[in-house]
Amino acid sequence: MLWFLSGLNSLAQNEWYGYVNPEPLIPAENIQMLTNGMGKTTMNAVSPEAVPDTRTAGALLGAMGWFGTQTNKEQLRSGAVDYANTLAGVVEEELDGNGRVAGGAENQAATQGIVGQGLTWASQLDGVDHTDTAEDVLGYLRDDLFDEDARTFASGADDDTYRITARDAGDITGGVNAADAVLGMDIRDQYAQFFNQTLNRGRLQRAQRPPSRSDDEEHAPPLPPAAGGEFGQAAVYNAAVEYDTGADEWSVVDDTFDTAGALYLSNQEIWISQWGGDFYRGRGVPGRSESPPA
Repeated sequence: MLWFLSGLNSLAQNEWYGYVNPEPLIPAENIQMLTNGMGKTTMNAVSPEAVPDTRTAGALLGAMGWFGTQTNKEQLRSGAVDYANTLAGVVEEELDGNGRVAGGAENQAATQGIVGQGLTWASQLDGVDHTDTAEDVLGYLRDDLFDEDARTFASGADDDTYRITARDAGDITGGVNAADAVLGMDIRDQYAQFFNQTLNRGRLQRAQRPPSRSDDEEHAPPLPPAAGGEFGQAAVYNAAVEYDTGADEWSVVDDTFDTAGALYLSNQEIWISQWGGDFYRGRGVPGRSESPPA
C-alpha cells in the first residue's frame, strides 16, 4: 500500500504528460496526507528487525525508496533513509558469499528479484547506497539461477521442478528492471527467454492483449475471447505453473485468478514493456522524472 500511495502521489503532484484532471476524485493534497500517514504508520508499526522474511523486506525497501522521494516532510524523509539503511542491514545478514539471499520465498529467483529491486530503489534516496549489494543479489539471479536449457529462471539451483506463481514472476520482473535500468547489467536476453517460456509456452499468461499479439510468435497465447470469454484489455494470468526439467514440459498447476498477484505482475511488466515502446520511456525508478518523446 505504501508503494502504491507513493506512486499515486507522484502522479497527482506531477501530473501525467501535462494532463490535469479539473475535478479530481481525491485532491492531490489529500493523497499527500494519506501517503505521509501511511509512511509514518509503517515505520512506527513495523521495526526493520521484525520484518518476517527477506521477500517482504525487499518489497518494503522498494516502498521506502518511493516514499522517501515523495514525502514533503523532511522528518519523514530522514526517517525513511534511516529505516531503509537499517532494513538493508538486516537483509545483508541473510546473504551468502555469492549473493544468494536466504530466508525468502520458496522460489529463490523471486527472492533475488524483489530484494535486488528493493535495494536498488531504496538507493535512490540521498543517504542510502546499497547498489553494490543489489548487484551481487541480481548477479546471482542472472548467473546462477538462469537455466540455459529451460530458458527460464530456476526456482532453486538444485530443483528438478520449477514452480512459478504470478507474484514470483512479478518479483523476477522487478529485479530485471532494476538490473537493466539502474545497474546496467546485461540481462535483457534472459528476460526475453523467461517471458517466452514461462508466460507464453508455460501459460502463466493465459491470454494477452490484442496489441501485443503476433501470429509469428512461437508460443503465442490466445486473445482474451479465445481464452473463455471477454476478459477486457488486461493480460490474464493463471495463478501458478510448473516446469519439469527432466521431461521439458510445462503444466498449469493452479488455473485460478490471483487478483493481487496478477495486478502486481501487470504493474511490474509495465516498466519492462517500455524497452520497445516509443510513447513513454519511464522505468518506474523512484525520484526520476521521465518525459515522453517530443
